[in-house]
Amino acid sequence: MALSARRTKIVATVGPASAGEDVLGKLIAAGMDGARLN
Repeated sequence: MALSARRTKIVATVGPASAGEDVLGKLIAAGMDGARLN
């Protein structure tokens, strides 16, 4: 599926539990489009 065809956006809330570099990498790999800092 091409990125331009995807209409659904994924916004993740990033906090202390997900602040690690490995977790952020996994979120991006899973298709995260934007992040909200908490």
